[in-house]
Amino acid sequence: MMTLTRVANFYYGCFIKDKPSKIEPAHLENGIKQNSAQMLALGQVLPFILGRYLDESLKEHLDTFILLMQIVNVCLAFVLKEDDADTLTLMMRCHHVRFKALYGSDPITPKWHYLLHIGEQIVLFGPARQHLCVRLEALHSYLKNIARVLRNFRNLPFSLANRKQKQCVNFSSLPGAALLVPR
Repeated sequence: MMTLTRVANFYYGCFIKDKPSKIEPAHLENGIKQNSAQMLALGQVLPFILGRYLDESLKEHLDTFILLMQIVNVCLAFVLKEDDADTLTLMMRCHHVRFKALYGSDPITPKWHYLLHIGEQIVLFGPARQHLCVRLEALHSYLKNIARVLRNFRNLPFSLANRKQKQCVNFSSLPGAALLVPR
């Protein structure tokens, strides 16, 4: 598993904070267990790790993956121009055509169709980064962990709200917290 060693030893630079955790050979069959930031970092560096080691028959697969990562980068941009939305829509269509040609029509899901409309959403509502649910998902995960620890299911919403409110009070009493509170 020389490739897994290359992934582990790769210099991640600005992605060092989100460096993927160790990938075992068994993970390749059962799914790679990484959080979203680690998967994004892995996706960004994977073409650099694998690029020169792939034979010509797999170059088209790598090009399709690179196009997908370019789409992700546009979707995660803080600022976009209006014509970037049109470019994004063309990139999506190009990726879909390449993906269908390489892997057949079976993996296409309704989610793929929705991706074609991200360009329109960017024009109407601003950069797609503003539509992310990552912080909401993190809060949801935090609350689920608290619910497991508390084991109080009689009035779960009250218990979770009470615990979160106490945490907010503790944060507001930290030095410099007064600067964060709007007046």
